[in-house]
Amino acid sequence: MSKRNFMIFVSGLKSTLGDLNGDQWKRLLQKAERDYGLTAEEATQILEDLELKVINYCEVLRLNIEDLQRKSEADIQTLVQNKYNQLYKNAIDSKASGAVKNLLIEAKSILKDPQKRREHLAVLQGFTNIPSNN
Repeated sequence: MSKRNFMIFVSGLKSTLGDLNGDQWKRLLQKAERDYGLTAEEATQILEDLELKVINYCEVLRLNIEDLQRKSEADIQTLVQNKYNQLYKNAIDSKASGAVKNLLIEAKSILKDPQKRREHLAVLQGFTNIPSNN
């Protein structure tokens, strides 16, 4: 019954949420565990079955995750900033919507912050217990 109730809850959100950012995904998993008694694996399966996806900020900025993981922090900062500058300029030139520009800004913000980047990559890789540096 709990799985079914969680599915109903998520189905109701799906039309308004679209793709999820990493924080939204983590909060849904926490809610499934806390309010519906599901494991993270069960909740993840339900989210995937309902075709909810996490926004991949690396894809937004057209960056390769594996390349990012092999670079120094300084190189990552430069690469992310350069890609952002290029794509944002293209968005302005093409008169892209505010949502597109906001997504680029959000991607840059997440990927330039080492802690947020680690958390985002962990969510993409399916980990729910992400250690904090606090």
